[in-house]
Amino acid sequence: MSKAVENLRNYQEQLDEHGIMVGVSRQALDEALSELSELREAVRQHKESMLPEDACEEDRELWALLKQEGE
Repeated sequence: MSKAVENLRNYQEQLDEHGIMVGVSRQALDEALSELSELREAVRQHKESMLPEDACEEDRELWALLKQEGE
């Protein structure tokens, strides 16, 4: 998820004067949501082997949180 998350974090357009509302790339949002959905499904099915060995630290942390949520 690192590339999509990087794009969401780094390429925002401020939409209000306080910076509360921001616009982001629909593609980056769709990619991040798709990956999140895949991780949630894998956790639900208890298929830890689906998490690639080369997964970034952010994915591993999210995986652990989702696993706790499912218990």
